[in-house]
Amino acid sequence: HRPQGRFDPGGEGMAQQGDGALASIELEHAIGFTGTVSTSLHLLPNGEDVLYVAGGCLVIASLSDPHAQYFLHGHTEPISCVDVSRD
Repeated sequence: HRPQGRFDPGGEGMAQQGDGALASIELEHAIGFTGTVSTSLHLLPNGEDVLYVAGGCLVIASLSDPHAQYFLHGHTEPISCVDVSRD
C-alpha cells in the first residue's frame, strides 16, 4: 500500500495525506539532481559509482547498473554542499 498525497522532499520521507495525517513513504528510485549546488555531482574514487545531491538526500548510483541506487538521508533542509575524500 502506498500513501496517496504530496511528497515533501524536506520532510524525511513523509507524505501529507488528504486528511492532513503524515505517512511514511519509501524512496525507490531517484531521477535528477540539484544542479544549483556547487560540486553536487561526484565520480567516486572506485570509478564505478557517482554521488549526487537530490534535495535533502544524497544518492550513490552505479554507472554500470541504472537500478542500483543507495540513499543517504536524514536532513530536514536541502543539502547546500558536498565533497568526497579520495581515501
